[in-house]
Amino acid sequence: MGLQPKNARVIRDGVKMDIPIAEVQINDVILVRPGEKIPVDGEVIAGASTVDEAMVTGESVPVQKQIGDEVIGATINKTGSFQFRVTRVGKDTFLSQIVKLVQQAQGSKAPIQRLADQVTGWFVPVVIAIVIATFVIWFNFMGNFTFAAVKTLQKLGLEVVMLTGDNRKTAEAITQEVGIQRVFPEVRPDQKAAMIQFLQQEGLKKKHSAPSTQHSALRKALSSSNGR
Repeated sequence: MGLQPKNARVIRDGVKMDIPIAEVQINDVILVRPGEKIPVDGEVIAGASTVDEAMVTGESVPVQKQIGDEVIGATINKTGSFQFRVTRVGKDTFLSQIVKLVQQAQGSKAPIQRLADQVTGWFVPVVIAIVIATFVIWFNFMGNFTFAAVKTLQKLGLEVVMLTGDNRKTAEAITQEVGIQRVFPEVRPDQKAAMIQFLQQEGLKKKHSAPSTQHSALRKALSSSNGR
């Protein structure tokens, strides 16, 4: 494990030796000097020091250690030297247990999270279906309603005109759908007031005017709007 030192200084039969941490056994006596990482878990049997346990406990202030106190593998010895007897190695160490718990937490989901996943799995398709159904209903209803309204106005002798900023192709497709015969496409917002004024003035006069005269009046109205 990368958080632990690779080797430990073991005292066996009065002889100090550095061995790989994997070879450390329970009841071995380990010497730790200032600034070194404690290799495994154990109990202090000689000396005293302060140990930085922030990595495993979150405590920012170094903890005083003396004979009889427990030390945790992967924590950092700060000031003095001490010896401790090994009590846990390998997967039984405090650090290994923390890593195991973290892995289990990452691999499992809380009940509320599983419920949220299930709700999301149903919620998104249902919302999409509602949106599609709403659009279809709206399109059929509004399309039929608009067509009927246009026909009613035309039967009353009124001409229905469409002013729109859409391009000609789109505008003509809409007018064909709802039954409007006359459309003015690509009209900018600043031109609409002039267009409405032109249509109001045109009124019944268009029946007695030549097409060229009407077109000339329209160009004049749009030119007047552009000049403002």
